[in-house]
Parts: sequence; C-alpha cells; structure tokens
Amino acid sequence: MTDSGGFCKPRMNTFLEYLCLQKAQKALFVSRKLLKNFPVGGKIAKKAEVVHNGVPIVGERLTCRSLHTSTPVIGMVAFWRPGKGLSVALEALRELQHKKKDFRVRVVGGFVSESYHLRFKKMADHYHLTSRITWVGSTSHVNAELEKMDIFVLPSLNQGLPMVILEAMASGVPVVASNVGGIPEAIRDGIDGILVPAGEPKLLANALGDLIDNGRQWQ
Repeated sequence: MTDSGGFCKPRMNTFLEYLCLQKAQKALFVSRKLLKNFPVGGKIAKKAEVVHNGVPIVGERLTCRSLHTSTPVIGMVAFWRPGKGLSVALEALRELQHKKKDFRVRVVGGFVSESYHLRFKKMADHYHLTSRITWVGSTSHVNAELEKMDIFVLPSLNQGLPMVILEAMASGVPVVASNVGGIPEAIRDGIDGILVPAGEPKLLANALGDLIDNGRQWQ
C-alpha cells in the first residue's frame, strides 16, 4: 500500500508485512518490480517468489473490436486514492479537449472519502469536463463496464500488477497505462497496449489522441 498517502502509513504497512513474512512459508509477489522494491533480505529472500496475477478470458475467443462510435468512450476503473493518478488523467483529458477531440469518459469505482471525490468533481468542472464525465461509482460488474469502453486508461503513479488492466485486456479493450510497477510485465509498449511515463498528462493526452485518430492501431 505504497499509495496510501502520508509519510507514516506506507512505512508502517511495509514494516507489518515484513514482520508477517518472518514466519511465512512462502512470500509471493505479484510482480518482479514489487519484489525488487521490498526489503527481502536474509530468510525472506529464500522464500520469495513472483506469481503474476491472472484473470479468465471473457468468452472463448476475443472478438475483433473497433471504435464503435465517432465519440469514443474513455474509461477508468480503480478505488480512487492518492497514487492512482486521477488528477493526471483529468489534466490529460483537458489537453484532449484543447485538441478538439470528441470523447466521453466513464470513471468507475469508489473514492477513499467523499471530500476526495468532491475535489475531482470540482477539478473536472474547472477544466470544463463535467458534461463529458459519468461518475459511475462502485460496482461489482466491472466486465459490464468494460463493454461500454473503447479505451481503458490507468494513470497510476505507483502500482503492483493491477487486476483491472488484465481484465481490460481479457475483454479486448485497448489499454493506455503508466509505465510503473508491474504494468510493463503485462504490457509491451505498442504491442499489448500503450505505456506512458507516470505523472505526464501531456504525454498521456498524446497517446490517447493518437489512439483515437488511428483506428487501425486501435484494432
């Protein structure tokens, strides 16, 4: 939980995990990046192993999708808290708007607090994005939401190996994500999706704009 916010909480989480691993038979990490960043010296290092997350494919075979409208839907799914990069995404969407791109946005998932949610609603209003955004909130039907999206974005500032990008890939939705944590272990840039440096809204906007303009690349 390195994106929990504040100075003490992430360090306390790491310390508690370290104590628990002392007596564990095995220490499983969902990405090589997480293993590299965790203090796994001594006995813990001998127990450590990387087992990547996985999700089932939706249906027996992925269908060949295309941008189904002239107004593509850009979707995001997360439990929104510091480290998920929602402010970066909103800044990127403002850049897209300045470039006269037509799009709609679905923001799926709950927020760490109501005040945190209100902060981003105000930000969207300030950027004149409110009419484009649907705030879906929490849902247990993520696959149904993915079916409504033409492009999936995960703008995280730090990350392990998020299940949601695997779910998007398994649903056949193109992924644009930050090049952080274990994400590059699931997505090869330009092959399985598009990776951008974290915290760079203009580069994220460029990647989204290129994908919207290039239907062949999207497909």
